[in-house]
Amino acid sequence: VQSFLIATPITGADSIMATYGFFGWVFTIYRVVTAIFMAILVGILQNILDKKEQTQSKFVSMPAPNAVSMPVTSTMQASANSCDTGCCASDRQSKSTFSIKSAVRYAFVTLFADIYFSLLIGILLGALFSTILPKELLAPLFEYKFLTYIAALVIAMPMYVCATASLPIAAAFLLSGMSGGGAFVFLSAGPATNAVTMGVVASMFGRRSLLLYLGVISLLSILFAYLYDLLFSDLEVLDIASHAEHFGVLDYASTVIMFGLIFYYIFRRK
Repeated sequence: VQSFLIATPITGADSIMATYGFFGWVFTIYRVVTAIFMAILVGILQNILDKKEQTQSKFVSMPAPNAVSMPVTSTMQASANSCDTGCCASDRQSKSTFSIKSAVRYAFVTLFADIYFSLLIGILLGALFSTILPKELLAPLFEYKFLTYIAALVIAMPMYVCATASLPIAAAFLLSGMSGGGAFVFLSAGPATNAVTMGVVASMFGRRSLLLYLGVISLLSILFAYLYDLLFSDLEVLDIASHAEHFGVLDYASTVIMFGLIFYYIFRRK
């Protein structure tokens, strides 16, 4: 369950494509691979913690003394034989073929309708951060990498922002002078450790599991952020400012379509 909570927001199709659109393929692959590694490691450590707690407990489940075995009737046997594969669908299944219409419908209706509001919030917050916050105020913070990682961690953890909506905010931080590793911490720790997820983990598995969950994610996020800055320090992750004057027809058309769809779904919902 914890592996699912960590990996799902970052490895979704919308999150991967949006990350590529903002930061390029190197950052995207690095983010997805590290998210999978963190998810698997947290799940393994949680299972180890569960086994230790079970061995320390003296509770032993015993079968009830008056338990009566249910006879297998012919009806039950017939139903079991008819669903050997775990799916009671008909044997004749039509093969689905690729359809451009279905692909476009999924992209602009199914998928976009699910993320449009979060994307709009992220764009607005990113615009506010990049225009209102003065770079002179943030410059001393961004000079020290580990201090930047901790600050990004503190900002990201309590925020309830989905993985897609957090991308414009991270882009605004990068434009303000944050390193790529700092943005990585924000994008990795934020979707997996928001207030709602922490409440779910605490209620389902207990406070000890929550501390393990937060501790592993925090440490690995900082570690992978440091490795990213170490290995890809010369890589220009975000180049919005230098390309702002070279927007083409496709860029303007995409922007118009995106905001047109956003406002369409907003007014349609009302």
